[in-house]
Amino acid sequence: MESLAEFIQKKREKAGLSITGLAHKTNIKLDVLEDIESGKELFLSVTQRQQLARALKCSPQDLKMREREFKFEIVSDDAICLLYTSDAADEE
Repeated sequence: MESLAEFIQKKREKAGLSITGLAHKTNIKLDVLEDIESGKELFLSVTQRQQLARALKCSPQDLKMREREFKFEIVSDDAICLLYTSDAADEE
């Protein structure tokens, strides 16, 4: 699946908008849009998602599914100690 950055850029170009034009149409700051299109920004606020979806004629879900998701796992203290012990041995 294409990235959020690729999807937005493709939809913007298809709509015949410059990045500045998209900024005006969505009321999202130009530097924020540049970060999104360059892949530096991987998440959108609900408001940004709705504004972009409206301007790019897609659903907010089309954007959300391309946002990067992080998984968090709880690990035991023993696992952390093993990691540090392993790293220290590698440095010797």
